[in-house]
Amino acid sequence: MERYTGCGERHSCIEIHLQNFHYLSGKYCFQGENAARRSQGPVYFKHGMTPQESFWLMRADASRHQLCDDGDWVLQRVEAGKDRCPPLIS
Repeated sequence: MERYTGCGERHSCIEIHLQNFHYLSGKYCFQGENAARRSQGPVYFKHGMTPQESFWLMRADASRHQLCDDGDWVLQRVEAGKDRCPPLIS
């Protein structure tokens, strides 16, 4: 069995395609770990053309996301004044 370096969930980007929701579709790249007690795990970010088109992909915390169970994957819009968008690296 061979291993490919740099291919783990914390080293590569995830390409998401959502039919009829093209503004949510795109490349989500690993940004760090979610330290929240209930929704730990990797956090990914998609740079949009504007902050309104930029989203976080992370595990849900049911106390914050009422329509989701703990651990479900959610896309969350960037919150102006609260979130710091990671720098875009080409």
